[in-house]
Amino acid sequence: MHIASAIFHRSCPDLESCPDESLPEFAFIGRSNVGKSSLLNMLSGKPELAKVSPTPGFTKLINIFTMNKNWRLVDLPGYGYAKVARADKSQFNQAVMDYLEHRANLCLVFALIDSGLEPQDIDVEFIEWLAHNEVPSSSSSPRPTVFPKQPCRPTSPPSPRASGNGSRNYRQYSPVPPRPAMAARNCSALSMSN
Repeated sequence: MHIASAIFHRSCPDLESCPDESLPEFAFIGRSNVGKSSLLNMLSGKPELAKVSPTPGFTKLINIFTMNKNWRLVDLPGYGYAKVARADKSQFNQAVMDYLEHRANLCLVFALIDSGLEPQDIDVEFIEWLAHNEVPSSSSSPRPTVFPKQPCRPTSPPSPRASGNGSRNYRQYSPVPPRPAMAARNCSALSMSN
């Protein structure tokens, strides 16, 4: 897929502020500082499209980007960052929940997990929430896991993802099938070749 154009469309504090639902949307979510904005920049081929910050919790709004003038990528606020004021945290969690549950043109949510750690309780809870609410989703890691070039001496049986040869591996979790209301949408008609 070639992305010929990638433009910032809008930052939205809530679902009501989001643009019309005429274009299919694909959203990224994960814990704060997992690399959502960096992944969006890499996919778009524009290193400064989405603002990247070393400070956890930097993304506080629903950020929408239009790709090839016919579909959108959405950078959602991260979950799990404790420094946000309690009232603000409740408000942006509600905005994200509203977006995920009610956005009619949302085709797929990518729940991003840090490959440097085992999935944290908050990651598992969020993925279970997506499944419970029948939000179509897939979970993976935006950052490659780099293994040492020299073989390690395993103290326990090696995991299926440990290759020990310097290759890059990505964790992939099972996708959640679309809920019936979303399956009726024509997200598959999207032409990604433009």
